[in-house]
Amino acid sequence: MTGHQLGHRLSCLFYIFVISLGITACGDTTTHSTTSTTTKPDQTAEIIAVNAPLQYFTQQLAGELAEVSMIAPTEGDPAEWQPTIDEALRLQKAELLILNGAGYSKWLDKVAISPAKLINSSQGFSQDYIELSNQSTHSHGPTAEHSHGALAFTTWMDMSQAIQQAQVISQALEKRWPEEMPNIRQREAQLIAELSSLDQAYQQQAKRLAGKTLIYSHPVYQYFERQYNLPGHSLHWEPDQMPDEKQWHTLERLVTQTDNTLFIWEDDPQANIVNKMLALNLNFVVIRPASNLSDKDWLAEQQANIQRMKDCCQQQDKQ
Repeated sequence: MTGHQLGHRLSCLFYIFVISLGITACGDTTTHSTTSTTTKPDQTAEIIAVNAPLQYFTQQLAGELAEVSMIAPTEGDPAEWQPTIDEALRLQKAELLILNGAGYSKWLDKVAISPAKLINSSQGFSQDYIELSNQSTHSHGPTAEHSHGALAFTTWMDMSQAIQQAQVISQALEKRWPEEMPNIRQREAQLIAELSSLDQAYQQQAKRLAGKTLIYSHPVYQYFERQYNLPGHSLHWEPDQMPDEKQWHTLERLVTQTDNTLFIWEDDPQANIVNKMLALNLNFVVIRPASNLSDKDWLAEQQANIQRMKDCCQQQDKQ
């Protein structure tokens, strides 16, 4: 048996093992229905969110009702994360799993979890998912090569959709802890106010970018482009990887078509990339979708995006 065949067989055995545990857990519906809705202080429930925005929304809404975790590693794309055996068991034990929807979590068909625990936060606007075509294969840092699939999934970059996602999470928490409904709704109102403020701020800065030719470093801004009327051309550039000559030639062709171009990065590009962009007289701004946890919470990341957009517009107004 080759190493590849052995690895495939072990992978299959792992998922059979996990699925068998899930079936056992799902089969005892009586136990699930008689569980108390009150969480004891020494038995804090865990809610797991699949990315940083959903972790932030859930944390703000849940308060001290539960420990809200994101167990996907901070390196790579959480959408491409595959759980280990221990992580799969932790997913199965969680009180609730907050999902993004739009094909975000590729592991869902490999780990058996009670449907009652799965909260698809974007279910309310699934008819508005953006379908993708001509998807190329690429990689993000240490992760394996992949494509972004048939649907755009950075739904939260349209703040009106982020509000709907937060509302779905709030409803799930109310169902789980009905006695806490007034407190949950109070926290929901505060969160929606924050998201509405972000939406208004993005709208204001987007108007200042109207008429510019936008080039996006990665095809993850589809909902952002649609909501804020900022269509552009998407590349497959990573901020920590120097593009090859062919990629630079492609960019140069795009830049020469207009003298009013702005490049939008997912994260800060390394210095040698910045220098080459300056040589092309190409301005750029960093707008982080912030799907991963960082030293800032998700709200602070979005506020920083808006400030960078404002600074960029002010700088260009002076030119």
